[in-house]
Amino acid sequence: MKAPNSNVGIAVLLMILVICAGCVSSPDSIISSSPTPLPLSGLETTANIGNVSVTVLKAYYWRDWMPEVQHPGPDGGSPLLAKIQIRLNNSGGNDGNLSFTTVVYDQERRSHPVIFHVIPDQNGNVWSGSLAAGESKVIQILTNEGPYSPVGSKITTVITWTDQDDNSVSVITPEIGIERTE
Repeated sequence: MKAPNSNVGIAVLLMILVICAGCVSSPDSIISSSPTPLPLSGLETTANIGNVSVTVLKAYYWRDWMPEVQHPGPDGGSPLLAKIQIRLNNSGGNDGNLSFTTVVYDQERRSHPVIFHVIPDQNGNVWSGSLAAGESKVIQILTNEGPYSPVGSKITTVITWTDQDDNSVSVITPEIGIERTE
């Protein structure tokens, strides 16, 4: 019996490795928060979507170092926590339904899609997304799932609102430094 040609085996192996190398992404492309140009030019703290005016009133960003921190980062602190207060004013003659998505941008211009939740008002009611004709409402949204950005670094959030007709508009928070709580 004749031994297989080792040069052919090596050539086949090299071909497979070259083909597979094209299938694997570089480690940089796997990172979900990559530097991106900020789509912030022209964005304001107030915008209109149909007859509804959306205004960012306040934003507060912090990281926590309390004795018990869930999911601490390498520095022992919590992920970014953020609370944003927004006024919605439906000046039109029709009821409206709104939903929103958020993206946090850190100081290095990396984007971080983060889920914010509407927090209950002082009566314990959570806004459902509907806004009656002529209704004005102030809501607060909150996240505890932001990036592990350093205390003092600047953060901004873009909030994109979509109505029942699939129209969208984005508002932006002012760029604010991250505070530290203990």
